[in-house]
Amino acid sequence: VDGPTNGSKSDSDAATWLPPNRAFRCEYVALQTAVKAKHGLWMTAAEKAAIERVLASCPDQPVPDDDGGVTVPVAAKPAPKPKAEPKPEAPAVQEPAPGGGSVFYQNCSAVKAAGKAPIRAGDPGWEAKFDRDGDGVGCES
Repeated sequence: VDGPTNGSKSDSDAATWLPPNRAFRCEYVALQTAVKAKHGLWMTAAEKAAIERVLASCPDQPVPDDDGGVTVPVAAKPAPKPKAEPKPEAPAVQEPAPGGGSVFYQNCSAVKAAGKAPIRAGDPGWEAKFDRDGDGVGCES
């Protein structure tokens, strides 16, 4: 990632920012994943989902290893398709299990019901799915 592009990225993770040039996304995400694994760094659920989505589109992408080489790609098991669930009768804002420390919104209706719309990248409960136009602001309308 060049300097100006890295500046636009700031401290965003894979859930909120990917290289604008789609041809580099697989390599970028593979490298980011390898660095996190090497240093024992965690990732948010949204970041993990985004990484899985990107890497699923390029199953032959090699992942860098500790010595600067590359490892042979391992075919990822496809994520199970989510089962259709009836709309919950629960409150619009759901707190995750203790220890999660973050807010979860099922959809923009839940964000709006909580009075948090528009929601921005970096806000508690933010997920890339809320940002249809990719400008870092979700649930705008």
